[in-house]
Order: sequence, then structure tokens, then C-alpha cells
Amino acid sequence: MARNLRGFLVLIAAALIYSASFSSAASVFQPISDSHRSAALDIFSSPDGSFASLEQTYEAIRSFEVLGIDKKPEAACRSVKETLASASADSKDLFYALKVNRVLKCKTVGAALEGIISRLQAAVGGASSLYEFYYSIGSLVLVKDQTSKQDLYLSDAEGVFRSIKALSQSDGRWRYNSNNPESSTFAAGLALEALAGVVSLASSEIDQSLIGTTKNDILKLFDSIEKYDDGSFYFDEKVLGAREHQGPLSTTSCIVRGLTAFAAVTSGSLNIPEDKILGLARFFLGIGIPGDSKDFFNQIDSLACLENNRQLFFLTCPFFGHSASVIFYPCDNRSLVIEYGLGGVWGWLIEKYTLCYTAFREATNPVFIPLILSLPATVLSLTKKDTLKVKVNTVLGSNAPALTVKLVRVSKSGSKDTAISGSQELKFDPQSTVYTLDILPNNLDVGKYIFVFEVILHDPEHKNLYATGSQTRVPIFITGLIRVDNAEITVLDSDLGSIETQKKLDIAQQNLVSFSANHLQKLRLSFQLTTPLGHSFKPHQVCPCLLL
Repeated sequence: MARNLRGFLVLIAAALIYSASFSSAASVFQPISDSHRSAALDIFSSPDGSFASLEQTYEAIRSFEVLGIDKKPEAACRSVKETLASASADSKDLFYALKVNRVLKCKTVGAALEGIISRLQAAVGGASSLYEFYYSIGSLVLVKDQTSKQDLYLSDAEGVFRSIKALSQSDGRWRYNSNNPESSTFAAGLALEALAGVVSLASSEIDQSLIGTTKNDILKLFDSIEKYDDGSFYFDEKVLGAREHQGPLSTTSCIVRGLTAFAAVTSGSLNIPEDKILGLARFFLGIGIPGDSKDFFNQIDSLACLENNRQLFFLTCPFFGHSASVIFYPCDNRSLVIEYGLGGVWGWLIEKYTLCYTAFREATNPVFIPLILSLPATVLSLTKKDTLKVKVNTVLGSNAPALTVKLVRVSKSGSKDTAISGSQELKFDPQSTVYTLDILPNNLDVGKYIFVFEVILHDPEHKNLYATGSQTRVPIFITGLIRVDNAEITVLDSDLGSIETQKKLDIAQQNLVSFSANHLQKLRLSFQLTTPLGHSFKPHQVCPCLLL
């Protein structure tokens, strides 16, 4: 049987990638981007613009708030007003109604807010489970934030603190109630957030020994944190008899909310290592874009808490000839002027236009703010002389403070510590906020490499504010044109049989080869591949496509 090969194409898969896979210890993390904003509009969409519950409504509008999306469900304020006015609404209903109102600032709910204070205070006094404490205390904190009642305090804040603390366990986990012997990691996050609310509602300072033991509980909790090879840290729920299963995302998210809330209302640092805070951020970013609305909210809200964690403290600021005290909260950029009842716009003006805000921004944060090193492209072409580009941002994509990015070393993927290139400093472009290396190391050839970067903050004070990690390992693919030589087609009697016909090919010029073979014979196509630096190249896969 005679055949004419009018041409053939050799496809070298994925830029001629080697068969060895990248080490899982090297990953690329990207901060929140427009992709998340687009996804949020799809994930939190509903036919009539409403949601099944105020909890789901809050998750949607909170995600929109963090992502800077100006979208507010029209029916939400009506639901808030109805819930606050309902005598049958429990603490959880009130909690999410107040959460929604904090974002939307619904009108005509002022009287309803003050009307629920006594109900919530009674709920705190009668609480016996962690969830009861969590919702009632959290609701009171939100009421204090949204009204002029700055004298709203718990009558026995320290006693409430001790009641919640009694549910703590020696390993840093907590029980949901005194009748349940099993402890939970998820419950620890709820407890820390509730305790933070107690501190902010206390009329006098809580016993510092209680604060100190709670900080030790947090450190014990971090002793059980789990880690992936790429440097991500996360918490997992280990309790078997929980009423509902909490996965790593929801558990880690709950811990982050509780951690940042408690850190914000207490003085001093929690002494949580920088790499673990950065690892938590990497865990949330490594998820990508969740398809589930609850997972999406947990990811976005947790990252906002890590980025905007602030220490709650009071600053006296000159303002139009008066002295006003400002209180800052974690997880969002809101401030409340407490001395003269100046909230809303006045609080915003003080935050933006007085030295108080500057002093606050320069204060030491109790929890590090993670900075993420990312690459717009991890495939670089030697043929096109691509430029290595690096960005450093906060987890939500804001610009980082002044810093230097160094390429510490480059090593071949799969090799241990054999460095191909030494340290080089990248050039910063202030307009694009991108760090670049115009010329790649001369000895880089086609293949897979691990690039190791180091971020160095310029201001020494920022070392107490931001988590950059020691070094960041990023996998890079280097591509280029591969020369094909010594191509030939051979007809064999069998797989290992003798050669019956052999013809060489000049791929650059020849496009027609004729030979005869029967159905029992084998066709063998062979050629030699050479990299831009003249090295022999072994691709992961070669697909010969014969045009008959």
C-alpha cells in the first residue's frame, strides 16, 4: 500500500514540558482581583434581588462591600425593620439584621435599635451556650456602633467573660456548652469573637489575668494548626459529634474573625508568628474562586479581617476646636467618635482629615497584615525575550508599602539546592507598581525552574506591621523555539524488526515523502530536539500528526 505524506506536524505539549512534575512546595498565589468581583455578581444573584434569610443577605452585601461593588438588595432594609420590630425575633435574627443595617445604614430603624437593648441584655444574662453568648453579645456591640448610646455596657462584663472562658479547653479549643464534653476548633473562633465583644462592652478594664490566659489559649490553638507543603496554614474541625460539620474553610474563617476581633480590643501583641499569618492568607487565596456562596463569603470576609485588622484603642484628636475620642474596629474601615456622639459623616471626616488617622495608621498592629508576592505570568519565552514581572500587594489587591524585591536564586525543578543564578534586585516602576527583571539569567534554558524571591521592607517600623515571609518560591516555565534535526521515517517489519525502508526528511524544505508499507509493518518517526542553548531536549509528549 503506497502512501503520500504531504506534510506532518510535531506538537510538543505545553511548551515541551518535562515529565517530572513541579514540587508542591512551590505555588503561585494571586490577590483578590476583578475575577472575584465578576464572580460575586453571579454567586449572589437572585431572580427578585432578595435572599432566603438575613444571614444570606449579609453574606452577599458584606462580600460586595469588601470587593467595592455598589449593589444593595432593595428588600433588605424592609426585612431589617421587620425583624428589629418583631417581639419573636431571637438573638440570631437580631444579630444578622444589625449586621445588614451596619452596611446598608437603613433609615427609620433608630427607635427599633434602642428598643431591643433590654432584650439583648436579658439574653446575655440568661445565656448558657456559646451560640447564645455569641449572638446576644455581638448584637449589643452592633447596637452600640449604630446608635448614640455610647454608655451601653454590660452590667457584669467580667462575670460574663468568666462564664464564656469556663468553656475553654487546655488545647485552645472550646465547648459549645457545659453539658457537652467535646471541644471544637470552630467554637474557639466563636468564643474569641464573643469575648472581644465583652471587652468592648465593659465599663471598666477586664482582669488582665483573664486576658492573658485567653492569649495563651490562642497560642495553644495555633499549636494544632495544619500546614500544606506550599506554606498554607489552616485549621480543621476534629470534633466528631458536632451538630453540623465544619470544613477547613469555615473553621479557619471563624478562627480568623475571632482572632482579629480579640486582638483589636486588647493591648499588646498576640505573638503569633509572621509565617502563620501569611500562611492563613495563602490558604484563603489558594482556594481560587469558590462556587458556593457561603465559601465565597468566608474567603472574602476572612481576607478583609486579615488586611484591615486594627487594634481597638482610643485616640484624642483636635477637631474644630474640640477634643473627640475615636475608636477603631477590626475587619472593616469604620470609626466611631464616642465623646460627643459624633458618628457617621463626622467620624469619617475625623478619620480622613485629622492627625488622629495618621497616628492610627502608624500604630503597631496586633496581627500582621500579610503581603502577597504574585506573578502576572509564570510562562516566559526566551525567543520573545519576555520580562520577568512581579507584583506585591495586600490580599485584597491594595498597593504594598515601599519595599524591594530580590530574585535570590534560580534552581532547576527537581534539583535540591543547586543554584543556577545568584541574587538580583528587580526594578520598580511606580506607575504600574510592577517589579521587573528585563534580562533573564543567561544560563536559563527551556524547562521548569523554581525562582526564589525575597521582599525587603524599606521602613523598619513596617516590619512590625506586615508579614512578607522569609522567601517565596514560585514555579516558572521557560519556553523557546526548539530546533528539529535528523528527522527520518523508517518502515519496520515489526516493533523490533529489520529496517525495510528508511528516508531522511528536511523539515524546513520537504513536504512530500512517498513509501510503501502493508498493514503488518510499523512506521517509526525519529528526530533530534535541541534547545536554544544547544542542549538535547526530551519532551514530555510528542504527537506526530500525519496528513495522508
